[in-house]
Amino acid sequence: KAVFFLGANDNIDDVNRLSTVDIKLELQTLGVDHRDIFEKNDLARRLIEARKANNQRENSDFQEKYSQVKSLGEATIKKILKKRGVSFSKLCDLEELVALYFTSS
Repeated sequence: KAVFFLGANDNIDDVNRLSTVDIKLELQTLGVDHRDIFEKNDLARRLIEARKANNQRENSDFQEKYSQVKSLGEATIKKILKKRGVSFSKLCDLEELVALYFTSS
């Protein structure tokens, strides 16, 4: 049974506590080739690099989505939130509305 720790601590000691099979499975899940690596410590280093790259991609994707939602404007976001049955009467600025948009989806 594989346990994945995507986004978990990127400490070499923590990653080395995973089984070699789990490290390889997580690398496969992240789309990272590991067939050229034979030592567990090297697999762990590659996994740390892959996690960092994945986190950067996810952060970039979120920033893009955040900007897109923010560009909809207050009125449109309020309509969407209302359709979702979300109360927003106490929220007064665009940043709070955008945050509520993401937490209510």
